[in-house]
Amino acid sequence: PFGLPTDMDVLVDHAVMDRETIVIGAGTRDAKLWINPAELLKLTRVRVVESLASRVG
Repeated sequence: PFGLPTDMDVLVDHAVMDRETIVIGAGTRDAKLWINPAELLKLTRVRVVESLASRVG
């Protein structure tokens, strides 16, 4: 979510919050951050959404 306009919402599927660690963009194509998903909630404009994603297979 880094490098996005400050008025842009970041939608996160609720299942992401069950993971121990996630990888998010850090503002450039080659920069990534490995974080606990709870850290996402500290960022502005992050919304956890039920059933945002669907499973394939």
